[in-house]
Amino acid sequence: MKTQNCINTIAMREPIKWTEINDILNRVPVTVSASLVSVFDDLCQWQRRAEMRQRLVHMDDHMLGDIGMSRATALDEAGKPFWHK
Repeated sequence: MKTQNCINTIAMREPIKWTEINDILNRVPVTVSASLVSVFDDLCQWQRRAEMRQRLVHMDDHMLGDIGMSRATALDEAGKPFWHK
C-alpha cells in the first residue's frame, strides 16, 4: 500500500522540465553533473518499471495473451521490486 501511495504521489506531481534540470546542472562541476544525471536516469527507469508492472496486474487475460504473457508470468513480473530487471 505504501508503494502505491508513493507511485500515486509521483504520478500527480508536475513533470520536471529539462530546462530546470539543465539550469541546475550548469551550476555544478562536470563529475557531479554526470553523477546526478545517472541517478536521475535510474530513478526514471525505476518509476517506468514500477508503472509497467502495475499495468500488467490490471490487464485481463485476453490483453495479456495479446502481448504473449500468461497471468502467472504477469503476476511474477509484477511481484518483482522496481529495482530488479
